[in-house]
Amino acid sequence: MRPNLHGPALGALLFVLAAGARAQDRPQTTPTRDVDITYRVTRAGQTLQERTRWLAAAEKERVEPPGAEESYVLIDRRAHLMEVVNTQSRTVLDMPTPIADPLSPGPQARFTRIGEDTVAGLGCTEWQSAVGTLPRTSLCLTADGVLLRLRSGTSTLAEAIAVQYAPADDAAFRIPADYHHESAPGPEPR
Repeated sequence: MRPNLHGPALGALLFVLAAGARAQDRPQTTPTRDVDITYRVTRAGQTLQERTRWLAAAEKERVEPPGAEESYVLIDRRAHLMEVVNTQSRTVLDMPTPIADPLSPGPQARFTRIGEDTVAGLGCTEWQSAVGTLPRTSLCLTADGVLLRLRSGTSTLAEAIAVQYAPADDAAFRIPADYHHESAPGPEPR
């Protein structure tokens, strides 16, 4: 006996198939579980290491830039807020996150799937991204949204060298209450 694929059953099947196709058109660009990543980054011709930690449920990221032991950056992707924290001066510079970046591309971003690769021992899908007027980038992302490699043109800007999945410590994503907050200067009035 053949199953009846008319009416609601056919509609449900088509919805599931369409949702699966849409999921392939846009990658998950932020981690869906807590992760600690060490990247090899290239800036101004120098290759350095940078640590990035994610508190996935809160969509918060902590970036510890190379050579800046007394500072780190907290990014709250939901609130669109970036805080540059200086532990030495006990200050925080508050600023909005960029309108569009490779990990928060916005609904207008276009993605093209270009292949599969392995980085830091993990499989990832390579996506080419076009976000507004930003230069085209390619991102190699795991299925659960961990960025393993970021390229602009032929240059590799960041590549994971170690990835550790483990519950994140919430305290690492909170600023001590006694730190002084300052707002980033805005554009000059016209």
